[in-house]
Amino acid sequence: MDHAQARFIFQHLFLPPDLPQTDHEELGAESLLKQVETVAHAFSSALGTDAIRGGWRSLARSAKKWVQLYADGMPSSYIIMQALNDMQDHGKYLPSKVKVSQVLIIIDVLMFYVKSQNATVIARHLGTGIVFECFEVVPEMRAVIKAKNALVRSFPARAIFVPKEIMEADTFLEELSLALHRLSTEQLKQSKEVAIKAGNVVAESRESPAPKFVTEWLFGAVLSAYGKVTSSQSISKRTHDDVVTKGLGIPWRRSAVWLSLRVTFQLALLNSDLDDSDSTHYKNFMLFFLASVSTQIIHKDTSPATLHVIRVKLARRNAKLGQRTFSFVQDYVSKTLAEINTAMKTQ
Repeated sequence: MDHAQARFIFQHLFLPPDLPQTDHEELGAESLLKQVETVAHAFSSALGTDAIRGGWRSLARSAKKWVQLYADGMPSSYIIMQALNDMQDHGKYLPSKVKVSQVLIIIDVLMFYVKSQNATVIARHLGTGIVFECFEVVPEMRAVIKAKNALVRSFPARAIFVPKEIMEADTFLEELSLALHRLSTEQLKQSKEVAIKAGNVVAESRESPAPKFVTEWLFGAVLSAYGKVTSSQSISKRTHDDVVTKGLGIPWRRSAVWLSLRVTFQLALLNSDLDDSDSTHYKNFMLFFLASVSTQIIHKDTSPATLHVIRVKLARRNAKLGQRTFSFVQDYVSKTLAEINTAMKTQ
């Protein structure tokens, strides 16, 4: 993690008061994705039972695919098709030392951040097929500005189940992969908010596009033609965002990739056999992840303001989780906070 990447991760994960006033263009998102993959593997290795550890390891392997699928928000149709094809074969995920008769938890999920449409598509593998879910990523500026503190949002927006026999058809996979690729790379005027300027109707570049080509066309027309609407467990999140701008330029908004990661992780765990209905696994991982990136950030930036923001955020999350904090997570957070306190005393 270089200095620029550390700064990006610090700003978007910890939301310090002195945020930039210009668009960041997700320049540190790939580094963030790689950090999630690395920490997910470390988290899985520290867990107790084989079944739970195996579930997290499969989720960590999924996170590796998210890095490949990101490609600055514009993945190729070949990579998309290959990732969807790989979901059909779970045999490769069986560890050589584990007997087939043993209970295994497999969490196989793909995350497609469709940047141009301001949407994220999640694909969750089930034994009988794949559940596709989608949601809007960046909310409208007016909603963020109007919210007094956090914006309460529900995820996902839609869910479609596509049976295994359809997913195994090359023609369907090709069409779906091409559709996801085109939606990721093409700016569609119909999805942009418009404004009247000098008597002319122009696209509003400062506002995030509406995700209707994903929610209405991809899910409402394409996927629903091959599958069926399904009930999906939903989550409600208090999302913190900010609209920081200077002049008429595109404002700074919190990373869409960071929100996509959090929602994907939480939905994947909620719908798995880990029984994470109270979000204990999710919240422990988030705390562990924040502590992990904190140790890297403070090696790049030891300013009192940065150290203070990180310490407050970690301590607050730790206190909220309370007795549900896993012992290895608590040990790591305590070690990180001690390192921060030492750094502050030496200044």
